[in-house]
Amino acid sequence: MKTGDVEARKNIIEKNIAIVMSVVFKNFSNTNYEKKELVSIGLVGLLKAVDNYDVTKPNTNFYSYATICIKNEILMFIRREKKRNNDISIENVMYTNDEGDEIKIADTLKDDDGNLLDSYINLETNNLIREIVSKLNEREREIITFYFGFDNKPRLNQQEIASRLGVTQSHISRLISKTLQKIKTELINQSVVDDINLKK
Repeated sequence: MKTGDVEARKNIIEKNIAIVMSVVFKNFSNTNYEKKELVSIGLVGLLKAVDNYDVTKPNTNFYSYATICIKNEILMFIRREKKRNNDISIENVMYTNDEGDEIKIADTLKDDDGNLLDSYINLETNNLIREIVSKLNEREREIITFYFGFDNKPRLNQQEIASRLGVTQSHISRLISKTLQKIKTELINQSVVDDINLKK
């Protein structure tokens, strides 16, 4: 496919549609969106995965890469729809219980900690950020880990990190800025966020 074989690309897409179905029914069965709509959105993620997968990159298999792309494409769609509809859709009444109370879609998506869908989106994003951080070089990873308090580390400010590492605060500031840009770029590449949102 990388040499321009259109038929090869078509075969790869067709043989991996099952990944889209798996992601939709495993991760998004409790949303109020039609499954066929989510599958069509997931297919966009599959196409991106097929076109952007780097066969030379070590320790990365296509299934895992495609799953992330599909999932992120659907999550971005849900975020856009929630923003556009201002959550009106989840206020639709699903049914009336035996006591005569109207049960809304929103009621089925909530637990004691709030909205399950929001929690899922946040968890997926956090997990991806942690995965990106784990692939940084040792110095970048150490600084970001302390700066954000990852892995139960104490959260330190720039001056505290500088003192710990024996460098200047301005040096730490530059490294944090550079590293955060790496993370943002990867989040854009993974379709978790778009460039417009990052510039706001």
